[in-house]
Amino acid sequence: MEKYADKSSKPLKPNGEKGILNAVYMEQKAAVTKHNNRMQELLKLVIFKINNDQIIVSAMRIGRTIVKYSLKHSVFVNLTPSVDERATN
Repeated sequence: MEKYADKSSKPLKPNGEKGILNAVYMEQKAAVTKHNNRMQELLKLVIFKINNDQIIVSAMRIGRTIVKYSLKHSVFVNLTPSVDERATN
């Protein structure tokens, strides 16, 4: 599991729904840029469920799976298996 992709060593402290959405978007932006190396592949994410400390977001792009994040100790943890993990299961 990867922690929030932030350059600083400080934990993430989202401020309400807008802060959470921005934090999740920035994490996804970093992951997409890393994997595709194309800024035009950035995803728009929408929060459709907040349940206890789990935030579930959906990429608004055909063919993308639902991405699940958990908010523990003010740090986002990606709960979605990576492509490599899915291939081994």
